[in-house]
Amino acid sequence: MSSVDPQPLTEFRRKLDELVNSVNHPRERRIAYGNLRHEYSEWGSGDDASTNVAVIYETPGGSTVQINVTHENGEFSYLDPHDGGKIATTDPHLPLQMIAHEVRGIPERRLARLHEQVESWCAQGLCQRDMFAEMNKLLQSDFLGGSITQRELKLGIKHAIDMRRAAEPTAR
Repeated sequence: MSSVDPQPLTEFRRKLDELVNSVNHPRERRIAYGNLRHEYSEWGSGDDASTNVAVIYETPGGSTVQINVTHENGEFSYLDPHDGGKIATTDPHLPLQMIAHEVRGIPERRLARLHEQVESWCAQGLCQRDMFAEMNKLLQSDFLGGSITQRELKLGIKHAIDMRRAAEPTAR
């Protein structure tokens, strides 16, 4: 009877816990990383044990993004974030590297999402005052991951101003 070594999964869990905890304080940093959190779901036992790891965060306005890694029969599997292909490995460092890379990119993806929202408001014909009011609502939102930071507010306002300037006819 063979037994799956739990050590790689234990190491993976410990390092993932550290990564998520590293971006949870202070509150402004937690918002900047979309209220990053993770959950472990386990089923089965012994050699049939499976663990699913879900890493979750939000973008401004409340869209949720989830990254999944499964550990089964000593093997970690996940989808490649670039091409969607399945990656399988016994090395816990590979899925951790993928998750760490994705986590580092959260602030940039959140800002890109905010810029898309500003562009949508501009296309709908909202004036700057109304766009600023909408961003202020996001700043004050109780939905932690869907709210925005002071930095995101500043960059969102700058983007709104730049969008309006680009839309203005040139004076002759």
